[in-house]
Order: sequence, then C-alpha cells, then structure tokens
Amino acid sequence: MYNYNFEKYTDRPPEFGELTLSFSLQPVSLQSSSRKKEFIKNEIRKTTSKLKYLLSGDVKVEIQWILHEQERYESGESPDIDNIIKPILDGISGPNGILIDDCQVQTI
Repeated sequence: MYNYNFEKYTDRPPEFGELTLSFSLQPVSLQSSSRKKEFIKNEIRKTTSKLKYLLSGDVKVEIQWILHEQERYESGESPDIDNIIKPILDGISGPNGILIDDCQVQTI
C-alpha cells in the first residue's frame, strides 16, 4: 500500500493507499467532561477542516496510542482504548471532518 502524507492531498484524496493524519493529543474517555471531549474534536478538526473533501466510502481507522506501561497499569487515570475511540471518530466525522459519518468505519 502507498502511504500518502496529508500535506500533499488537501485538494483531493489519494486515489489508492492511505491518508495519514497525526495528532499529538492526550486521549479522553467517553466519561470525560464535555469540555475535554470538545477540545479533542476541535483539535482534530483544525487539521481535517483544511481538506477540501469528505471520504464517502468504507474506511479503516488505525489508532496508535503510545503510552508507558507503568502509567497504563499503575494508574486509574488512563482511559481504556474502547472509550477513547468515539471522541476521535466524532472529530474526524461531519462537515469539518474527513468522513461523512462514523458509520463508514468498518475496521478499527
């Protein structure tokens, strides 16, 4: 598969391959405050709103969450992966996102 970087494809999506979007954000859980979830969505949309298109087909989303194991297992502050997915999908979906709707996501 080809790996296209984001900056090259603001006017049109790559015909084949991947579109890579990177965000250096601390994930938030579904149980987090509305303010924290909105912050994540808005930070993601700062990037996706620069794209002049929406993807209309099925997509695969890959989330890479880099976290030290000590923080993950010895702290109750780190959210579970299943809880951080929805705020991320909300951020990439809709008029300022890259997807029309998160129902397009077939694989995570």
